[in-house]
Amino acid sequence: MARVTSHGADAVAHHGDQLAATLITSTVCVLAVLATLVLCRRERIRWPLLVLISGGATFLCEPMFDHYYGLWFYTRGQWNAVVTYGIHVPIWLPIVYVPYYGAWTVYLIRRFERGVRMADLGTLFVGSVFLATLAEQIYIQAFSLYDYQTSQPFYVAHYPIFVAVINGVPPFLAAIVYVRLLPLLRGLSALALIA
Repeated sequence: MARVTSHGADAVAHHGDQLAATLITSTVCVLAVLATLVLCRRERIRWPLLVLISGGATFLCEPMFDHYYGLWFYTRGQWNAVVTYGIHVPIWLPIVYVPYYGAWTVYLIRRFERGVRMADLGTLFVGSVFLATLAEQIYIQAFSLYDYQTSQPFYVAHYPIFVAVINGVPPFLAAIVYVRLLPLLRGLSALALIA
């Protein structure tokens, strides 16, 4: 798949917008981590912590997808987490990965362990797509922190909708893998779950 070339049309990432995005994202993250810690304590399990770490570390793949989809984080005045492959990753982005790719995956694992019907899978996947769309629309529309700057199919309100579907898949795949591996990996071998 050839990478999409972004126009790289830069803009100012206003401090107030970044502050609001960072505070909202951090609040959601703290609540998700607290809920996961409560689950760990109540069930006397540790694997959800590995899922949070793994979900948070997933942000390292972000620059690759940004190149593919033509996503451009506005760099002027941006509070950077990292700059890699020409992509300026903002500080709030790694934070949002913990609740979405971490805690949401923990929730899906718990649901899958109890058994789900096909209708439940559809509902959960639509929920996952909705969460991805909601987050992106807040960052794009409410805070103007980035934009998709290429000609994309199914482009609605500065957002290629197919990206929400793509973003909804990893928590599901990870949950399926975890459900299969959790009974097999014990002790230090459980650290392999981070991968």
